[in-house]
Amino acid sequence: MKYILLTIIVIAASSCGAVQNSQQTTENEASPTVGTTASTLLTSPAGEWEMTVNSPRGTRTSILTITDSNGELTGRNDSGTFKITAKGNILSWTSSMDTPMGSMEANYSATVEGDAMTGIMEMTSGGMAGRKMEFEGKKK
Repeated sequence: MKYILLTIIVIAASSCGAVQNSQQTTENEASPTVGTTASTLLTSPAGEWEMTVNSPRGTRTSILTITDSNGELTGRNDSGTFKITAKGNILSWTSSMDTPMGSMEANYSATVEGDAMTGIMEMTSGGMAGRKMEFEGKKK
């Protein structure tokens, strides 16, 4: 009986290791090397994006313009210009904004799929620090 139980445990442990190794291989293949260039994306996100944020004060829209200069991504909106980092189809950036509540800064993380972008904006300063809001963008 002990032999059967030990055999089952060994088989189960081996299976878990095989699944874990399989998942790591899949994740590694799906996640290209970390980079800060548009070349890690299947298509460049350069262009104008109509952005919508669901904020506590209602839905807010703005225009995000992304430029691609030799693979270096730069974003521009009403608040200014900032560097965008790309890893696979994930974009991230930090932007400052002036609001009725004062100056605030937010970190953005977005997933780009074709002409659509979805993500989370996390406020990192000001009266809303720590608050997360969903946003989406549609390439014009």
